[in-house]
Amino acid sequence: MDDRTYAWNYFSAHASQRMAVFQFYITLVTAIFGGGVLIAGSADSRRWSAVLFILVPFLSFIFDRLDRRTSKLIKAAEAALMDIERESSGEGSLRSIFIRDHTPDRRTYFDFSYSRCFRLVFWVASTVGIVAACIANSTLPPALSGGNTSSGIPASISGVCEYSPTPSLPRCTRGYSEHGLCLYYSGDLSIVLRE
Repeated sequence: MDDRTYAWNYFSAHASQRMAVFQFYITLVTAIFGGGVLIAGSADSRRWSAVLFILVPFLSFIFDRLDRRTSKLIKAAEAALMDIERESSGEGSLRSIFIRDHTPDRRTYFDFSYSRCFRLVFWVASTVGIVAACIANSTLPPALSGGNTSSGIPASISGVCEYSPTPSLPRCTRGYSEHGLCLYYSGDLSIVLRE
């Protein structure tokens, strides 16, 4: 195997690995955010959604470190390929793809490299994860934050709520729901009023 083939295989393996790891990160973070939102819909599990959301910055840090390492390996392969291009065809040749891509006059500050874009995604996901964890942890319903009775209904309004279970689904016919809404049912039509 000649040097060009070896350097190209090294570059190709690490470049494809980098994209596969980033794609896995996106899938994992999307699943965590989706699961956190679904869990946050249940009043009993809001703290678990905060735990899920707080995992995102931790995972972002780990995947950022993996990406930085893979980026260094790719840059080493690019340097080897540029050296091979200089030896074989010279810097002015059209076949010098890596040399032309790394010339200083072709790069500006506003060029978006893979590294810059990936780090932006890691930063945004971390920030959204922290904000979502704070929101999930701070908006606990009154039934979970204290002052509740044995039924899980806040003591201040326990005399107002009446539950009438039906064969298919228990409904709140009059009173307070865990999301801060007063629900009144008239037959199958529900009327929702904010307090």
